[in-house]
Amino acid sequence: MIYVLIALFIGSLLAIQLGVNNALKVGLGTPLWAAFVSFFVGAAVLFLAGVVSHTPLPGKIEVPMWVWTGGLLGAVYVLLSIVIVDKLGAATLMGCVVTGQIIASLVIDHFGWLRIPQHALSPGRLLGALLLGLGVYLVKRF
Repeated sequence: MIYVLIALFIGSLLAIQLGVNNALKVGLGTPLWAAFVSFFVGAAVLFLAGVVSHTPLPGKIEVPMWVWTGGLLGAVYVLLSIVIVDKLGAATLMGCVVTGQIIASLVIDHFGWLRIPQHALSPGRLLGALLLGLGVYLVKRF
């Protein structure tokens, strides 16, 4: 249960981040620089956390090339969310983001891609994704 609560907290942080980054966009006049500042501050905080916690830098790194795309994917998410939050609103945007995450996650789980354990697509899981889509529709409509 604690992990579910932590996940809900993380989700709330993403929603708050939309507003914070949108205000940064207004202040800086451009979504690109707002995304840069957001990532710069985040990188600085993580660097300081590593120094304060005395976490050693990794030695030899042996990972496939595709794992380096995580930062790129995060940058695309932050930049595009800054660009469209004004158009959709925070609730609709987050609903679409979560629904997109669920759809992609169902595909990743089903095929066991990206070193994620395989979990077959089931009617219940598919229904869950459809209900999320319906939820987004209702949030947008009303």
